Amino acid sequence: MLPPGVALVFPDGRAVAGWDAIEAAALREVFGAGFERLTCSVPRTQFGHSLAAAGALDTICALLALQDNVVPPTVNCDTPHPEHCPPGLVRELSASLGSAATGALVCARGLGGSHAVLALKKALTAPPCGAIPAMRREANLFP
Repeated sequence: MLPPGVALVFPDGRAVAGWDAIEAAALREVFGAGFERLTCSVPRTQFGHSLAAAGALDTICALLALQDNVVPPTVNCDTPHPEHCPPGLVRELSASLGSAATGALVCARGLGGSHAVLALKKALTAPPCGAIPAMRREANLFP
């Protein structure tokens, strides 16, 4: 997935100035001028940091945002620092993503310096009825 295909980013957004500044700089480098228009959300601000499950919860939020074209807000971020925070951070009510949006990035950071990014793309068509069970039987993933 190329940067123009990404409509939404779920940054790690740890609210630690140095870490958030590095994350914002990396996003600026990847998206260039598009960074200024990029929609971002840190949904864990609504339910707290769930440590090892944070990436999974952010992924669920990203999948729901792509499916429903609604971005959850980042709460309790009243005065974001311009160097540490993406300008497109959704901070108030949920925002509309728009039906043309097809890609999202989920950023996850582990303590100790690891950082992973998951790219998600909206399925443009649903699989044919019955295709999923047939694939499971063929692959013997789920007996």
